[in-house]
Amino acid sequence: MEFIDSIGWMRAVALAGPPGCGKSTLARALLPGAVYCPMTARQAQRMAKIDPESLLPENPDAQALIDDADQAAAVCRFIAKRADAKPVPGRFILTTSTDPAALAEFGPVLGGRLRVVRLRPMTAAEAQGAMPFFLSRMFAGDFGFEVPQEEAGLERFLALAVRGGLPLATQAETPKLRAAALQGVIDMAVRRCAALQKTRSVRSIQAVFEAIAQSSGSVFNASELSDLSKCDPRTVCAYSDALHSLYFVESIPACTLVQAAKSPLLVISDSGLMAYLCGIKSTTDRLLRHLPEHSPEIARGLLVTWVHAQVVAEADLIDGLRISHIRTRTGRLIDLVLERDDGQILALKVKLGLRAGKDDFKDLVWLQQSLPGKSVTGVVLHAGHEVQIQSPTLAAIPMSKFWLY
Repeated sequence: MEFIDSIGWMRAVALAGPPGCGKSTLARALLPGAVYCPMTARQAQRMAKIDPESLLPENPDAQALIDDADQAAAVCRFIAKRADAKPVPGRFILTTSTDPAALAEFGPVLGGRLRVVRLRPMTAAEAQGAMPFFLSRMFAGDFGFEVPQEEAGLERFLALAVRGGLPLATQAETPKLRAAALQGVIDMAVRRCAALQKTRSVRSIQAVFEAIAQSSGSVFNASELSDLSKCDPRTVCAYSDALHSLYFVESIPACTLVQAAKSPLLVISDSGLMAYLCGIKSTTDRLLRHLPEHSPEIARGLLVTWVHAQVVAEADLIDGLRISHIRTRTGRLIDLVLERDDGQILALKVKLGLRAGKDDFKDLVWLQQSLPGKSVTGVVLHAGHEVQIQSPTLAAIPMSKFWLY
């Protein structure tokens, strides 16, 4: 595990991710002997302004777990001071819901001393207790066999996407508690975004957040998001950047291997959060049942967002893996392009349906033909149970392959 490995050789390690993804729970479970120093209490907030060093353990040699360090970033100066005085690996463990690069106090003070490890929402494979072998199998062209019927179905995968992977929400015992958990995460996102942007326009931030959710899985278009949110395009860009710094929004760069649109793809980091922002409150919501017919773009965006979450969590385990997307002016679309250091490429396309048709393979074949000197495996991900193999490097497979062979 990267987090544990980093503690063995870095003086300070930050576990970073959106609120509700389990950072504090994981850190406290793995480090029961560390002195716990929470930074969100009002008293801690006051002391961070008056005497930040008093928030650290009295024993300068103690291992410290600084929870929500981004809420009292002034303490970082004293973390650096102690880390330099006694450069022992794993002295300081931080959790943060803000990218340290976005906070002035973090970068210059902890530069060279801090390693940031990303914690993402839980994947379907993790929930099923399966090993993360999907990407390695796909790169090898090991598409496996068809899956049981009960592991298929469009409604099933849309429900999985609505469920999402934030433990704070998925572990809630009732729909009402789940909704309260997600609303709390959204409220926190809006407050922290307002603090980063030094603004009180919380309604505008909420509107931009909802607009991005409705467009999740699509290319970033400030003009369209401006129309949806009724905010100025510059405001949209500023709030989008802030939500990115808070790990709520992720930006996937355009692929440079072929001629394609340069704009990044935007996705909400958790599909359950996206669904909630789009008005789909639970897996039994009537809106969900009719989503593919009434709002196919949002339905597909929900699946793309869910697939992205499954893929990036596994991609984090592979050194040097680059992720991009392809959209062209002629309408070609590939949702995720993964390139390894050895030049091998895996292209993934999400299908809102139970099996792939002939046209669903066209963009993947085009990419293979556009890169004759490279090894390109193309995969269509659908909600059915069949494995449709077109060639050793081209197939359509069920999305349940994320946890089944």
